[in-house]
Amino acid sequence: MKTIVLGAIAIIILFFANLAWGSVNIPWQDVGAIISGSQSDETYRYILLESRLPAAITALLSGAALATSGLLLQTAFRNPRHTVRLTAWRSAVLQGAETQPGQ
Repeated sequence: MKTIVLGAIAIIILFFANLAWGSVNIPWQDVGAIISGSQSDETYRYILLESRLPAAITALLSGAALATSGLLLQTAFRNPRHTVRLTAWRSAVLQGAETQPGQ
């Protein structure tokens, strides 16, 4: 549960950092003001609402879709987490044990 909460907080912070930082840095106060609708600077408003916000929302949605599809594929193939890595490691160890160098 703690990992999920920390992950959600990190995603929110990175989302707003994506809105503020770029080729034109927009101050945090202006980002909050533009989102709340009280900012009058048209340049910052245009950059944020027409370029950065749609890109950030698209990134969030596509990341969520990829995570969901990965979960569904692992569920469909009955492949629990980390099984692929363990299987590869186990086969490499068995292959090394079969060759037994020096004999």
